[in-house]
Amino acid sequence: HHYRVFDVNQHTGIEEHIDLNDPLPADLQGSFDLVIDSSCLEHCFNVAQAFRNLCDMVRVGGWVTTVAPVYIFNHGYYNINPIMHQDGFEANGFDIVSQELITNDGFLISGFNGKKSDVRTRTFVLTAARKRQQQPWVWPIQTHKGRKVY
Repeated sequence: HHYRVFDVNQHTGIEEHIDLNDPLPADLQGSFDLVIDSSCLEHCFNVAQAFRNLCDMVRVGGWVTTVAPVYIFNHGYYNINPIMHQDGFEANGFDIVSQELITNDGFLISGFNGKKSDVRTRTFVLTAARKRQQQPWVWPIQTHKGRKVY
């Protein structure tokens, strides 16, 4: 098995430089069976482009997994609402296979409802999506129509 590590900085010397704020280089599009975002999106100012890049890197039948903060004060530029992953993946040919909310100390949050919950602890959304088809990119707009509520 072969893997590649991308980052904007060299931490261990194995990282290849990529800035997810910018459009993805053509040679990386559709190149991977699995793309793992281990809490990177919230540190990119152009979070929509960064999310698109993660989706564009994986080939049809491949997987994207993401971990992003839902509620952490002063950690990155953004906190990510789970609906962003749902709408972003589903509008672009992916199936959400799993999505969970988890606290910083590893406890799953059940009964989460984006409108009514009182989530005030360090919380992350973990999402796994499988690319069902290749299609032109769609920037989703949050409508709440038919939305699965946690």
